[in-house]
Amino acid sequence: MKTKVEERFFEFFEKWMCQLDEYLQHLRRASKDYRAKTRCELLKLVNSIRTNGVPSLSLVEFTQEQMRKVEALRVKIRKEEEKVEREMERQQVAVADRKMAELVRLLVRVKNGEQVR
Repeated sequence: MKTKVEERFFEFFEKWMCQLDEYLQHLRRASKDYRAKTRCELLKLVNSIRTNGVPSLSLVEFTQEQMRKVEALRVKIRKEEEKVEREMERQQVAVADRKMAELVRLLVRVKNGEQVR
């Protein structure tokens, strides 16, 4: 039999995991939409970088100007990815902090003999 604190924590954990799954699905959809809107050459480049971190041999066909643009895009993408990761971590910590504070309050109530609703 679970205590009220355990039940509340279990509910919190389930909601938290569901929210994380929703965020993941949202990011996957956004990634697919982004790939559908890019030019073929950039799509090949992005996919090759994602799979092994090295551009494919098809980049030999690019001119120097195109290569500079590709490098600039690579830097921009890296910065955006870092920004998104920091924001996701910040949101996860904020959600976890609120829920942990609520869990501590419930624990204190149970230890003091108060009834938890």
